[in-house]
Amino acid sequence: MEGEEARNLLDASLTWVREHHGDVEVEAELVVRSEAELLVERGDDAQMIVLGSRRPGPVTGFILGSVGLRVLSQAACPVVLIRGGTVSHRPQNGDIVVGVPEDGEEADAVLEFAFRAAATRGVPLRAARAWQPPPPHRQPPPRGAGPVGNARRPGVGSAK
Repeated sequence: MEGEEARNLLDASLTWVREHHGDVEVEAELVVRSEAELLVERGDDAQMIVLGSRRPGPVTGFILGSVGLRVLSQAACPVVLIRGGTVSHRPQNGDIVVGVPEDGEEADAVLEFAFRAAATRGVPLRAARAWQPPPPHRQPPPRGAGPVGNARRPGVGSAK
């Protein structure tokens, strides 16, 4: 009976998409396979994979072996993760913010994607690159401080 239920759900989803987004070409296929494996395979020939979260938190739906993490780590194309929640809580306008990686080749790909996303939406693009200064170096001990400093300085020692 599971196969029949899956087919009914698939058909209902296909009908809904066609009714609400008739200008988008859509097809449906019932596949028995791991979600992550299937998405990664289909991503080989795709421009983008878009995933949503079934969990309320901004990150919790994509960690510890979740489908999102597996697809992110294996997909050949960009993967966009959409945080769950009600539409009313999402901003309707605003910038596209891109985190710029240090690696030049990766940065080129990330920036190209972000520029296209901003241009498509007609919004500004804001690039961010974080840098943390190295921890402050320990100051050397003052001259002559401590037993090692005194023992090695010429002319310092106990008088006989």
